[in-house]
Amino acid sequence: MTTGTWNPEFNGIDIGGGYLVAIPETLQPWKNEAEALAWWETAEENPANQPEPVADTTEQTAEAEDTRQAITVTEINGTVRKPEDIAAQDVVRITVMEDTDMTLKGTLDTDDEVFIVPFRQESGNIVYFNAQVKDGEFSATLNFRDSGRYEVNTDLLNAELATPRFTSKPLVVYVMRNTTASDTTASDS
Repeated sequence: MTTGTWNPEFNGIDIGGGYLVAIPETLQPWKNEAEALAWWETAEENPANQPEPVADTTEQTAEAEDTRQAITVTEINGTVRKPEDIAAQDVVRITVMEDTDMTLKGTLDTDDEVFIVPFRQESGNIVYFNAQVKDGEFSATLNFRDSGRYEVNTDLLNAELATPRFTSKPLVVYVMRNTTASDTTASDS
């Protein structure tokens, strides 16, 4: 016997593992087969009346096309030290002097625009710089006033955007204090 069918022997509806022999709301026995089957047609217990299961979108979301655009830095100027081959680095580490202009250039496949590039200082403070894209060419001039370690990455680039738009390999900037050597003479006592 299948679920939702009438069983005259028990005077009830097969509900898959047992028989419903009375109206659930009133607990009165069924008057007849027609009454029981009419109730079954609209009952929540009937699998045919269950809502469609919600599709699992986790897999669909993971497989959704990533529409973020990659910022690819190809040239860095104004540094004390930088990697020979920027493209080969998983994390680009550079050293600059404080209060000195440094320029980043590269590519970004997006319409012409100006946007901010946030760098997080090791203290947690964030410093913002303007960047621009013109004809697919990305450029930004940075000038860190205080020595320390600064970093930008994909999470920071998208942190203040309503929809994530960019990807970038991490760029770590070590800013050295700008000092001047003074003439000192040692005196013998």
